[in-house]
Amino acid sequence: MVARILLLEGAAEREESLAPRLSAEGFDVLAERDPAKGVQMASEKQPDVVVINGRLPGCSASDIVKQLHTAEPTGLLPVVQIVDSAPHDPQTLLDFGPDDYLARPLDWPAFLALLSARTRRWREWNAFYNRRIEQTRSKVVQALSHEVFYPLLEIEANGEYLARSEAVAGASAVADTGREIVSAAHRLHRMLGKLMLAATLEEETAGAESRLPAGGQTADAYAIVKQTAVQTAQLCGREEELVLALEPAWAQVAAVDLEWIVEELIRHAFSVSPPGAAVSVASRAKRRYELTVTAAPEVIAERASVYLPAGHRTTSALGLEIGLEIVRRLVVMHGGSLEVRRKAGKGIRAVVELPRAEKPRPVDA
Repeated sequence: MVARILLLEGAAEREESLAPRLSAEGFDVLAERDPAKGVQMASEKQPDVVVINGRLPGCSASDIVKQLHTAEPTGLLPVVQIVDSAPHDPQTLLDFGPDDYLARPLDWPAFLALLSARTRRWREWNAFYNRRIEQTRSKVVQALSHEVFYPLLEIEANGEYLARSEAVAGASAVADTGREIVSAAHRLHRMLGKLMLAATLEEETAGAESRLPAGGQTADAYAIVKQTAVQTAQLCGREEELVLALEPAWAQVAAVDLEWIVEELIRHAFSVSPPGAAVSVASRAKRRYELTVTAAPEVIAERASVYLPAGHRTTSALGLEIGLEIVRRLVVMHGGSLEVRRKAGKGIRAVVELPRAEKPRPVDA
């Protein structure tokens, strides 16, 4: 693809225009002398590089760069300035002006090499950014199709049943259906909250492999995991099926984040396990803190049938994938990792690793 250069040049009498030479080198050149029109053109024409050559009327080069870098479409667009002579303080020039500069007399091969390098990096960054957008869009679309459609279908189906049941069902059946509608609405509300949190974490972790908690936050992993696991099992009505095998340990993680991680993993495990099947939560601490949640073999059900009014069967296997994505991002933010294994007939095993922490010493009175 031909590189597109936006060339902002000063008065023609100062120096012969660079436009013909750049065009002869194979660049797609957009030339403009008016600063305001140039900034607008940068937003509309999407060049790969902006070149400022000479003094433009009524506006300094630093003003042009500021306008480009404070506008959303051109905030990271590379700018190269050609200056009359090498500045006494190059760092100040680059801090408040262009991304690169060349002094006159212009070294043409070096100029072409600079344009090619800046174009390549700009396109690589754009490709990376577009991939992140597409990945996020894909995740949201999948989450919406999986996590919004089924709760809405359940609300609709049970609502229709409720509307038809007045003459054929007693008060008990109507109340049961009403509770199912409330449950489906609650899951939908929780899912929307997950999507909002996922979007926030996507922005916070973009371009970063990990982010350790500020101030080295530590948490009593044993106490938090035990309490959160028991509470979550009670909320799911599955406390008799929870199996704990926890070792005393501390981890480098914010307590509130660890609570979310444990709750999501256990909810996920119960959601894919049939009633009566055990869900085990185990932990150990060696060089790193390791938390493992294991569910019984997954139940592959006919998704459509569970939402039919007949029998009033419901499922809570909703909101899973976006919840696991949130867990992964929280773990990564604290310098850890998440591995989820699904094997036919063997269920699901989620393993979280976090940096281990030493138990804080008591402060002397």
